[in-house]
This record gives sequence, C-alpha cells and structure tokens, in this order.
Amino acid sequence: MENSTFDKKDISENVQKLSSKESRYWQIDFLKVFAMLLVIMDHSTSYDDLLELASPYWQRIAIPLFLIILGFNWSKSMEQHKNKSLRYIYSWNVYFKKKMLRFILPFAIIYLLSIILLIIQKTIPTIPQMYISYYADPMLKIFLFLPVWGPGNWFIPLLFLTILIFPLMHKAFMKQPVMALVGCFLVELLYYLIIFVVRIFWQNRGYVPVGSWNYYNTLTIIRCTPFRAMSAIGLGIWLSIDHNWFSRRNIVIWVLGGLSAVYLFFYTFAGYRSSIFIGDYSMLHFPWSALLVMLALNLFPKGPKGKQNRFIRLLSNSTYHILMVQIFYFSIIYNYLLPLFGDNPIWAHVGGENYKLHYLWYYPVNVIFTFSVGGLWYNLEKKYIWQRMTRIDKNRLDYAKARGWIK
Repeated sequence: MENSTFDKKDISENVQKLSSKESRYWQIDFLKVFAMLLVIMDHSTSYDDLLELASPYWQRIAIPLFLIILGFNWSKSMEQHKNKSLRYIYSWNVYFKKKMLRFILPFAIIYLLSIILLIIQKTIPTIPQMYISYYADPMLKIFLFLPVWGPGNWFIPLLFLTILIFPLMHKAFMKQPVMALVGCFLVELLYYLIIFVVRIFWQNRGYVPVGSWNYYNTLTIIRCTPFRAMSAIGLGIWLSIDHNWFSRRNIVIWVLGGLSAVYLFFYTFAGYRSSIFIGDYSMLHFPWSALLVMLALNLFPKGPKGKQNRFIRLLSNSTYHILMVQIFYFSIIYNYLLPLFGDNPIWAHVGGENYKLHYLWYYPVNVIFTFSVGGLWYNLEKKYIWQRMTRIDKNRLDYAKARGWIK
C-alpha cells in the first residue's frame, strides 16, 4: 500500500473538528463586549467615584463575567470530547495547540513591546522612572508579568494556569456536577484561608500591611492563580450544562446569586470588608454575576440577525486582543504620562476639580483606541494565521475524501 501523507487518526480528528457545528451564543458575545467596556471604564475612572454609583452591582462584575464566560465557552467547546480520556484531551492537536495560538501568541507580542518600552525608558533619562522598580523581583517576570506594569496584568497568569487545569474541571463536572461545583467552592475557600495565613505571616515580618494587598512583590504570585476564582469558573461550567432558569438544578444559581446580592449591599453601602476574602473578586461576589449571565442567556436571543449583531460577534472575538492592547496602552498612560496614584493622580490631570465631567471624553477616547487596535489586530491574526490553518485542515479533508476514508 502506498504510504499516505497524513495519518488516518489525525485525519479523523480534523474531520470531526471541521464537521462539528460551533455552539455559539450571541448573549455570551454581548456579555463579553459589555464586560470589556467595563474593564476600560475601570481603568479610565476613579474607583471611589464608581463605588458611589453602586459599582459592585454593575461595573465591578467585568472580571467575574469573563471568568464565568470562560467556564461556559470552554466547556461548550469540549463537549465533543466529553467521552474521551484525559490523555486524549490533553494532547497537543486536540487542546494545547489552539490554546497556545489563541492566548500565548498575542501575549508574547505585548511582552516584546513591553521589553522595547522598558529599554527606551532605561536609555532616555528624561523619561520618568515610575513603577518599574516594583518589578525588581525576577520571580514576577518568570510568572508571566510584563516588564512594564499595566492594569489587568494579573489576569494573564490566572488565564494560562486555567488552561492547564480546565480539562480536569470539565471532566469532573461531566461525571458529578453537584460535587464538582461544591468542590470548586471548597478549593477557593481553602485557598483564601491559606492566603490569609500567609498574609499574617508576612505582616509579622514587616512585608505586607494588614488589610492591604501588595501587587508588587512575590506574594502577588499566589494571588494570580485560578484557585482564587474556582467558583466563578465552576459556575460557568454549571451553566454550560443547562442554563434554563426554570430548571430545578439552577435553583442553586438563584439562591447563591440572591445571597451574593445581599452581601454586595453591605459591601457597597455599609462599607463591610471581609478579612479573608480580600477585594471584590471572590466566591462572595461571583454568584451575582452568574445570576446575571443566566438571566442574559434566557432573556436575550441566541442568534439575532443584522449588521449590529454581527458587529457584536466581531468585537466579541477580539476581546482578548483588546485586553492585551489596553494593558499595554494603560502601562504607557499610567507609567509615563498620567500617574495613577500619589498626590497628583490621573484624575487631576484629566480634569482638575471638575474631573468627573472630563470622563465624558477621556473614557470614550480610551474605548475607541483600544477596541479599534484590538479589533484590527484580531482580524490580521485571523487572516494570516487562523484562515491559513483552516485551509490546511480543508486540504486534509479533501485528501481524506479522495482516498475514500470518508464520504
């Protein structure tokens, strides 16, 4: 028999990938774009001003939405492999190849640009030496932090580590969804307890003040892992299995979402802060966002027609690239042009005493720039990388048909 160019097993995997219909939800696309707008708002306005507008209920949900959507989308994409072994799923062609190109390639480009920015900053003495010193610790570089800090940088290692553990999480939910969800909450709770003990240990040695969280030392590493967001990812997987709001199994979303809403009331209006669950990204906050996702999935149409809806899909595809652009963009704004903290922060530069009125131009400008560059970047990458890969897969499909392996 003539030696074939392609391995038959490899052909069948690519055929399955090509023939399977993507389960796409316009509601999820809309939420991704909405969350990205909220991320830009978070980095364009004052946290205290947004808190006066009850931001934990509507603005600080951006990252929780992304985490829940991550669990939802990745679980949907793995449904075709739900009966396959973990060894099969963890293979390069089935799982890692796509994830590497989708997430690591854009980050590598931003990392390279950040190195260039750092070199310029070091070689031109007139450029202010601002936040670079915070990243003297080499462990942060190893752990995928950019050489020049930008807001949202912490989400990158969390995302990449999630890639490693997600097939295990998905497999657990396919076998025992209730136990898997409970396990996600328990793992997150245990993780925060460990962080609490570590913080006290460091504080007693004069490293980290009690009641605060330092982004700029090695302790940051234990903050930027998926274990402190397990409940959000798990809630996303839970909804991917069944998001019907009348389903008995989703009583858990109603109950947890309601309890989270009550907690947010005390967090927002009474100033309550937990000594264990630091910040506003924790299992106390995530269920409220999960409830909003479930409501959106049931209230909004799955596949509306029209140019505007196609535009939402286009922006949704670009959200990761927009995130990369905004990290690098704001690293320049914050570090070299308008400082974020201190006696003369960015808000004073934006508009002085009337800075709130100046958000009317500052925020839209940031949105237009980051969305435009991120969208253009995604489309160039799609044209010169993803479409070429699709053509290669199509050639394999045609070859398989010609050899009579498939009809």
